[in-house]
Amino acid sequence: MNKINISTTIYNIIKFIYINTIEYIFTILTIFYSKKPKNHSNKILFIANDGIGDNIIRISILRKYIEFFKTEDIYFLVSNDSGQRDFFYLVFPEKEKLISCYSKNIARNPLYRLSKINELNQYKFYKTILLHTKSERVTNIFKKYIHTKELYYHFSENPCSYTLKEDIELFQKVTNITLTINEIRPDLTYLIKNESNTYRLPKEFIAIGIGSSAIARTYPVSSFLTVLEWLAINGQYLVFLGKGQSDSMYYNTLIKHSPLIAKHSTNYIDKLSLSESLMILKQSKLFVGIESGLFNAAYVLNVPFAVIYGGGHYGRFIHPHDYSAYISNRMECFGCNWEKCGYGNIRLKPARCITSITPEQVIESISHLLLINTINIQ
Repeated sequence: MNKINISTTIYNIIKFIYINTIEYIFTILTIFYSKKPKNHSNKILFIANDGIGDNIIRISILRKYIEFFKTEDIYFLVSNDSGQRDFFYLVFPEKEKLISCYSKNIARNPLYRLSKINELNQYKFYKTILLHTKSERVTNIFKKYIHTKELYYHFSENPCSYTLKEDIELFQKVTNITLTINEIRPDLTYLIKNESNTYRLPKEFIAIGIGSSAIARTYPVSSFLTVLEWLAINGQYLVFLGKGQSDSMYYNTLIKHSPLIAKHSTNYIDKLSLSESLMILKQSKLFVGIESGLFNAAYVLNVPFAVIYGGGHYGRFIHPHDYSAYISNRMECFGCNWEKCGYGNIRLKPARCITSITPEQVIESISHLLLINTINIQ
């Protein structure tokens, strides 16, 4: 074993001991400072840990929860790191009862976790409902540390199970009411402002979503560049939607390498409210992008879509839609839940199931959708 390998091994051992020691210390502190209350309030907490896409799909079931508990004092714990807060501002009128957190910090930062759990336990919630999440770690943290008289959660060991089926099972546990998927088909129309003349966009355009909630699902710039230039060359006008610094940096990289894309596009990344973004998306003739909140919104708004779809939780968001294309390369590792990828660390780079999708595959799918939707390429 050479010196480099020995140094790496020693570093990893020290890192493992340090992380687990810190975790153990703050676990003890969390338990100590979060003592169970003698009496609970009449407050109910909903924990919405997953991203905006998950909650867009479950919007109808959220409204059913709110209606069912309309006489109760309802609070929502929502994450600032996934665009959720803007969404819940539209869905839940009592904004002062939205409690913010950073869900990634709850999972990874023991000090932040201690502070946030202690804050939540001050409310003395009577019921806590942990909305379905694919994160087992976050589920276990809230199960262990939230002091509540009644705790409801549903965690599926199958990350590829269709998300609404999991939400239905949890709703039944909480309310004893059985729903069907048809009863909770999502509807976003009441969230959309009718301001169609404000933005001076062409009559026909394609909405583009370049961002995702994780690096693992990010499509390589060089590949997306080929797809978008092909659209521009064929006379298609592109409107970029999204939110966050990573989306803005991605767009700037695209136009730096392609004046053609810059000339045939409008950039609305970080420039619109959620309601405004939904309004523009609804007017588009096609959505092209990554598996994201925008992709789920396109489905709900009945906009044809071509989505670059990886295998981490393949099936979780496979929606019934006649005019859609899920662009994937099936691999033996599908269903990994974006964890422990056999092709390397996907916290720092896109997963192989994403990078293996060629621009030609995406272009072929888009061409087919344009054809069946009677959209003519010039």
